Amino acid sequence: MQTMKILFIGDIVGKPGRLAIRELLPLIVEDYRIEFVIANCENAAAGFGVTRDVVEELYQNRIDVLTSGNHIWDKKEVLESSRIMKLFSGRLIIRKEPRIWKCRDACASGIHVG
Repeated sequence: MQTMKILFIGDIVGKPGRLAIRELLPLIVEDYRIEFVIANCENAAAGFGVTRDVVEELYQNRIDVLTSGNHIWDKKEVLESSRIMKLFSGRLIIRKEPRIWKCRDACASGIHVG
């Protein structure tokens, strides 16, 4: 039976959280041989909401899937930007507690997320 090491990161909060991701995540992924990283981004932009630039930054730092909750809508840019929705291109699921899923590389290799 094959196993896969998955890391789930709770809230990434503001610039300090993004800095921790940028500096620590590559080390954690390497040291623990993590194969797939899921992180919650709903508070990643100044502690509430998310922006296009923040989403792009997180995907550039070895995160495969971003999730969210109700705070995803705290930045007006999310509602106005079709580009940010394209960054979350896999699936957009809106419920009482919205979740946004996007698969970076793994979906192409047959891992189904969402």
